[in-house]
Amino acid sequence: MIADKLFESYLSFKLKVLVAAIAAAAGLLAFTPQAQAQLLTPQQVAQRQAVSPPPWPTLIQTASPNPATVGQPLTFTTTVINNSGYQGDRVSGLLPEGATLALPPALSTPNGGCRVNLPSLYAGDLASRYFVCWMSLLPAGGVANITTSVIPTTPGTVTNTVQDYFGQQVQTPVTVLPMGTPNLFPPSAEGAIAAYIVQPGDTLSEIAQHYSTPVEAIAQANGIANPNLVFPGQRLSIPTG
Repeated sequence: MIADKLFESYLSFKLKVLVAAIAAAAGLLAFTPQAQAQLLTPQQVAQRQAVSPPPWPTLIQTASPNPATVGQPLTFTTTVINNSGYQGDRVSGLLPEGATLALPPALSTPNGGCRVNLPSLYAGDLASRYFVCWMSLLPAGGVANITTSVIPTTPGTVTNTVQDYFGQQVQTPVTVLPMGTPNLFPPSAEGAIAAYIVQPGDTLSEIAQHYSTPVEAIAQANGIANPNLVFPGQRLSIPTG
């Protein structure tokens, strides 16, 4: 009898341990964040916008170059323009899949900062992709830029997603060309414009010589203030007419 009771107690204990383990695993699975869960849910957006009505700061994002090339730097620039009555903002987002981080997000204003992979916030691959930047004081009319550089690793499309405190979201997709894709594109039907992707070691004068086009014309067509400064992966429009 005693042995039977001990065995029943042992089984009861093992069962409780098993149930606890299953519950813990279920909790972990339930917590595992999906890509969309990293940003605010529609309910959270509605709540925040109800408490903090518009106008909100303007949120803009650009990418350069576009298209990009595997193995070449790709820079996303997120701009926050405070044309609202609020004194700051916060931008969070997901760095693109199919790319590695070259330079972490950097904020142009000293009143704030950026973090990637906040401790104990998210796990796994999503943690390495999640980032947040905060502007603790951005006066009316102020502008803050967040720049992030990545290296695309696979051809296709990479998308950088950002969302500010008020729930405004911007997604910027960029086409990524395979490594070794010819960087010389044919001129347009009118023969007036060709496109060229700057390669490592290129100079604007060498590109101009190749196309028999003045350096000044290329610089003017692309808004280049310093003709001695071009970047690998930069896409140039070359006047050829």
